[in-house]
Amino acid sequence: EDSGEPWPRPLPQHYVACSEPIEAYKCLNVRACPGGEMEHCGLDFSGMVCAVCEPGLYQSGRGSQCLRCTASSEVSAYFFPVILLMFGPVSVLILHKLTVGGRGLKSRTLDVVASTMFLSLIFCQVTATLVGCAASLP
Repeated sequence: EDSGEPWPRPLPQHYVACSEPIEAYKCLNVRACPGGEMEHCGLDFSGMVCAVCEPGLYQSGRGSQCLRCTASSEVSAYFFPVILLMFGPVSVLILHKLTVGGRGLKSRTLDVVASTMFLSLIFCQVTATLVGCAASLP
């Protein structure tokens, strides 16, 4: 179909900037980039490759949709850091007191428990970071 424009129209799930009309970028999903026009994003999406939600919205699940922020979502964003700040130092002090200075099997067992807890915390942090950044794993 000849629209009278000198450039082809982007396909669904593709984004084309007016400043670079011959460069097409693949979007995460069709909902964000419906195609058809240059620099055209789906409902509630904006920015380069339609990767950003409009103000007052947040991305849910690999950027498939933008959802309205609610009071509960704002509270949950602060819940984990507050709990961590409240109980983290106390837990570290207790584990330190239990594992330092002791000798024998009890001390080694507590060292293993402390190390396991530490590695579990690191695993949770890395996993949450990857999910939050919508990183795709091989």
